Amino acid sequence: MSWLNQPFDLQSYSDTIHAMSGVQFIINEKGGKTAAIIDLKKHSQLWEDFFDTLTTQQRAKEPRESLQSLKKRLIKSGKIRG
Repeated sequence: MSWLNQPFDLQSYSDTIHAMSGVQFIINEKGGKTAAIIDLKKHSQLWEDFFDTLTTQQRAKEPRESLQSLKKRLIKSGKIRG
């Protein structure tokens, strides 16, 4: 991707960035989308949903703690009353 080593000028790279309302795609030499630029003013809810989904997937294999165990730990630390 030699174009990444060049100074970025939106006008010069208009053929590598395709725009739709509030979303721009960065396109590689083969025409594949490699990244997206999202207008968060227009698509804040979409971004929050996307981010929440990624966070959920990343945490899917984390160890679980039962509610009873959590309550005991919070009581012991003084964060809640038992």
